[in-house]
Amino acid sequence: GVVPEGHPRSLGAFNSPPPVEAFYQSCDAMLVVGSRLRGNETLKYQLKLPQPLLRVDADPGADGRGYANAQFVCGDAALALAGLADRLEARVAQQGALPIEATFGDDLARARHAAQALMGDGLGPYAGLLQAAPCKSAAT
Repeated sequence: GVVPEGHPRSLGAFNSPPPVEAFYQSCDAMLVVGSRLRGNETLKYQLKLPQPLLRVDADPGADGRGYANAQFVCGDAALALAGLADRLEARVAQQGALPIEATFGDDLARARHAAQALMGDGLGPYAGLLQAAPCKSAAT
């Protein structure tokens, strides 16, 4: 929910089809913040996630729930992410740019596009719904 679904670096709701799972396997690690990694979104916990899997959650019961994690921080997501951002900024200031593969953003976009196309194929005449703008709820 932090990154809008339409953002080019978001997988949106397409988090488990085979093209996305293949993309995950190209990642060095995964940081999960405040997500339950529920069975219905992870192919009943069979979705292969990047390792190490690192988690931040305000609920101590989230530690190891559904997936084993290499590290767990129990705390407020905003505080934990702000602390991480501060440390990354300090590292960049000290050592220069972070070693992020130049193709990462493009690889992510290709995975999302392939997953969306795969889902669209199964929707037949309703495939246009994938392109529809989200509904805005009326204020009550």
